[in-house]
Amino acid sequence: MDGSGRVLAAWRGGFGRAELTARRVAGLLEVPGCARREVLDAAELPLPEIAGLLGCPPPRLSPFVHARRRRFDAVCTDDGLAALLPLVRDGLGLPIDTGRSHQVPGADAAERAAATDRLLAELPERSLTLLRDPVLPLRLGDREQWLTLEALLVTGTLPRHVVAIRTFPRQDGVADPTQVAAAAREIAAAVLALRARTEASRRALLVLPENASLQPVAAPLDVAPQLARLTALVRTAGDGTRLAALLAGTPALPDPATGDAPQRTAAAVAALPHRFGDGCLRCDLFTFCRGEQEDAEAIGRLGTAVTNACTSVPTVDAALALADGSRVPTGAAETALADGLSRAARALELATAR
Repeated sequence: MDGSGRVLAAWRGGFGRAELTARRVAGLLEVPGCARREVLDAAELPLPEIAGLLGCPPPRLSPFVHARRRRFDAVCTDDGLAALLPLVRDGLGLPIDTGRSHQVPGADAAERAAATDRLLAELPERSLTLLRDPVLPLRLGDREQWLTLEALLVTGTLPRHVVAIRTFPRQDGVADPTQVAAAAREIAAAVLALRARTEASRRALLVLPENASLQPVAAPLDVAPQLARLTALVRTAGDGTRLAALLAGTPALPDPATGDAPQRTAAAVAALPHRFGDGCLRCDLFTFCRGEQEDAEAIGRLGTAVTNACTSVPTVDAALALADGSRVPTGAAETALADGLSRAARALELATAR
C-alpha cells in the first residue's frame, strides 16, 4: 500500500469499501473541483451509507418505476436481443446478425474481470452481446481499480460500440436533455474502461422507450466530449500529495456501528472543503451540503450560474449590500456586479410596484 493508500485507510474508519460504478465515475464530471467528493471517492467509501448517517434522505423510486424498468429490460433483451438488432443496424450502421447474453462468472472482482476479458476476446463478428455484471479495470490517478457494471451491451465488430438501455422516455421524438447528458457521462465511463482492453468507439447507441409505451427506439450518441474530460480527470483523480494535504488535521471517520457515528461522520465530512453547484443534485450528499450552504447564507445555494456571476462575493447578504449600495465594491469585477445587481433590483422594484 502506498502513502496515500495508508492515509486513506486510516481516515476511512470502520467503513467498508464500495464498488466503483459507472454512475460514481460519472460523478467526476458532475461535481468537478469538489475536494469533498474527491476524498470520499478516493477512499472508496459507500456514499449511500455516509449520506444516511448525515441525515440525507435516500433516493426513492416508486414500485411502478422499478416494474417498468424490469419490463423494458425484458422487452429489449429477451429472444436473443431481437428487439435491439434492427436498432443497432439502423442507428450505428453495423451489420449485426445475432444477439446473445452472458452472466459473467466469478466469486470476486478479479475473477469477474478475468472472465470479462475472456468474453470480450471471444465476441463474434456481426454480433451484439449482453454481459451481465462485468468488471473492467480503470486507473484512477495512481491506483488501478475495478469498474463494476450491472450490464454491458457491446458489439462484436471492431471498434466495439456500447449500447445503453435507459427507461426515461423519448416523448414525441425528444428525450429529456438532462437525463441524456447523465447517460452520456455514464456511457463515457464504460467506454473509457473498455478501451483498456479493446478498441472502443466514442459513438454509442442510446435505447429508450417511445412515449408511454415499452416500444424501444434508439439514437446514436457521441460521447467524445465527456470521454475527453473524463480521460483528463481520471489521470489526476485522488492525487496522493493533494489527498494528504486535504486530510491533514481532518478528523477520521468512525465505525458506523457506534452510537456517535452520525455526529463524528458529520464532523469529518464537514472538515473537507467542497464546491457546491448544479451538478450536486445527483450526489448522495446533496442535502447535507445544501444545508451547509443555507446555514452560511452562501451564494452557492443559488446555483452555479449565480455563483459564477458573483465571483468573489461569498454570501447573499454581501450581494444584496452591493445591490443597495451599502457595500463598497472592491475591484472592477465587483463594480460591474454591483451595477448589474443595482439595475436588477430597480427593475424588480418597478415591476412589483405596478
